[in-house]
Amino acid sequence: MWFPFGIYNYMYKDIYSREIQRNYKKIFEFVMRDGAPCIVKKRDKPQVAIVPMKYLYDYEKMKEDCEINQVLNTIREGEMEYKAGKAKELKDVKEILDW
Repeated sequence: MWFPFGIYNYMYKDIYSREIQRNYKKIFEFVMRDGAPCIVKKRDKPQVAIVPMKYLYDYEKMKEDCEINQVLNTIREGEMEYKAGKAKELKDVKEILDW
């Protein structure tokens, strides 16, 4: 059986771009089967990652949650400023440009 990364299961596996050219099917099977991401290197420098789709979906969800939290924090800060009397009431959006 072909083990491109040895017998130990680490957080992620390093592979070289040449390995993808030679054994891409086995690498993809490995990633899907074991769920271990692979970092593809060229001349010892990381270039891209091959990850299971679940990782990508989880990343997208986490990114969306962070964006939502940033918006909510901005709203909370605005409410606090308004309650503290620091907010300025605008009658026209053009007033923002005058600041």
